[in-house]
Amino acid sequence: MAFTRVPGFLPSQSGFHFSNSWPADTKYPAITLPVVGTIASGDASNGLCGGFTLAALDLFCHVPRLSPPPDTTQPAGDSTIFNYLSGRLMDSLGSVGQGGSANGARVVEWIHTPGHDVVVQLLSGVGLARRVVQQEWPKIKMDIDSGVPSPLSLVGGPYRDIIDIAGIIDSLHHCHQVLAYAYQLDTTGNLTLLVYDCNDPGNDNSALTMNIAGDPAQTIPIASPAISAKMSGGIDVRGFFRSDYQVHDPSVMLSSGLNPHWTNMGKPQGPKVRGLLGAVTVMDTPNSPSVRPHVFFEGDDYNLWCLWFSSVVNWTNMGKPQGANITGLVGAITVMDTPRSPQRPHLFVAGSDGHIWCRSSDGVSTWIWTNLGKPPAANIRGLLGTVSVKDTPTSAQRPHAFVEGNDYNLWCLWYGGSAWHWTNMGKPQGANITGSVGVVTVMDTPASPQRPHLFVAGSDGHIWCRSSDGVSTWSWANLGKPPAANIRGLLGAVTVKDTPTSAQRPHAFVEGDDYNLWCLWYGGSAWHWTNMGKPQGANITGSVGVVTVMDTPASPQRPHLFVAGSDGHIWCRSTDGVSTWTWANVGKPPAANISGLVGAVTVVDAASSILRPQLFVTGNDGNVWLDRLA
Repeated sequence: MAFTRVPGFLPSQSGFHFSNSWPADTKYPAITLPVVGTIASGDASNGLCGGFTLAALDLFCHVPRLSPPPDTTQPAGDSTIFNYLSGRLMDSLGSVGQGGSANGARVVEWIHTPGHDVVVQLLSGVGLARRVVQQEWPKIKMDIDSGVPSPLSLVGGPYRDIIDIAGIIDSLHHCHQVLAYAYQLDTTGNLTLLVYDCNDPGNDNSALTMNIAGDPAQTIPIASPAISAKMSGGIDVRGFFRSDYQVHDPSVMLSSGLNPHWTNMGKPQGPKVRGLLGAVTVMDTPNSPSVRPHVFFEGDDYNLWCLWFSSVVNWTNMGKPQGANITGLVGAITVMDTPRSPQRPHLFVAGSDGHIWCRSSDGVSTWIWTNLGKPPAANIRGLLGTVSVKDTPTSAQRPHAFVEGNDYNLWCLWYGGSAWHWTNMGKPQGANITGSVGVVTVMDTPASPQRPHLFVAGSDGHIWCRSSDGVSTWSWANLGKPPAANIRGLLGAVTVKDTPTSAQRPHAFVEGDDYNLWCLWYGGSAWHWTNMGKPQGANITGSVGVVTVMDTPASPQRPHLFVAGSDGHIWCRSTDGVSTWTWANVGKPPAANISGLVGAVTVVDAASSILRPQLFVTGNDGNVWLDRLA
């Protein structure tokens, strides 16, 4: 008698500790199946068995192996865990593009296939018994023998004719998915498969049994008493097949202290979102109990729209530059006139008239458009970023906006306290500017002036920095490139303080043509390049933004870089504030795919609260989505 079990897997340890049960009207996306067609938005009260099965498999196959969440009660319908389970349910059924090979399509086809072989004149049809014994059992055995649990689709209910659509739909409610992790086969052909059944968490003895030594042309009874007892209406298993699947990264469910909460923020009233223009946080006074995100978009009515937060969510139409449409974003910042003043948002955009325009607030209730012109000797060719600068800790903040001219020089538009000025800052030696990584200010001590640093990519393949000494001298510095890769993508820049009194140290992030994330960082006396790897199972496709997080007012600043992955999820590369960096999968909106990356900010609920990241993206449903990371 042979007994083989996947080492290390037991449902009581490797399965979820809560059962497959949700209140009625807990929704997940619509399902489309062959023959049956599109089924309206699913109700999780009917179960997410395929999601549980694949998610448990994902956790077990992850390197390193992951334990399931400790939760013993069902997570809420909008939670990260629920969203992952419902997403994996969709994956377990397959896509319409897979046609008859998709798992969901196979279930429907098996429902209208007899349990025994059928011979009609000279044509023969293979019944479910032969399929299970000769086709599916060898695959399941191979999985378990290789140390991997095998996902199974159980087909229950009576045989249905292919034209009996109502009957097929009814039978779907008597189908199920489980995860086989052990088998026992005796010399007389009695086969027992031990399975993880999400309806029966903690049961290490749930099983399917049948005899595979008989005539496969005839219907073979399959017993599953424990499984049937936990299903509403029971299940009379007529057959089962090994489900096709691809392992996903489940770390979003256990995401290193980052607990994503996706919220649909809607869209402007009337128009659709046409352009993504950035995000900034605003404090009404230095002692305000919280900061309020402001997120800017262009609508297809060509107006600027602002999504902003008070006690409610607001969308405000801010018009457009007089005589011009918006053609691109330079950057969004806040300006404080004194250390006691409100933060006043300033959004810098390019206009179709070739000028830079600023939409700014007086800090109370009035917003205005200001035409800031263009470089005196050039037209604008590239938009590189904005930053606000303080000459002393008590000085007014002065906006600086950077663009590239068609003379290939860097131009800075800066506010001197009473007027705006354009300054030609030249270009990197022997290279032209090809893109912006980001712009930050650096303070060498808490009493030092803020010194702007603009990081750009050069046509020589290097990163260049244009920075100020804090007085009057600006210089270019060639910071090279990753030692083992060329630069493929520009992802953002941020400054970091190790303690509240430390010097700020710039960090700039790029993607290499090895598809890894590389960090260029300043250690206090020299610059360094560090390879930070890439998201598991995905490549980086774009940047949402980079912020720093402080767990308390006395904690170190911890950089968090948010990027989009080729798997459609948002990923975070962050540090513990000491020396360890990790990747965390923070998922995607539960009811939409990500279509655009807007920005990342940090918010605080009170002066002593943790700084918490918030991400804004657009979905393919046309809405703006907010991810609050607790």
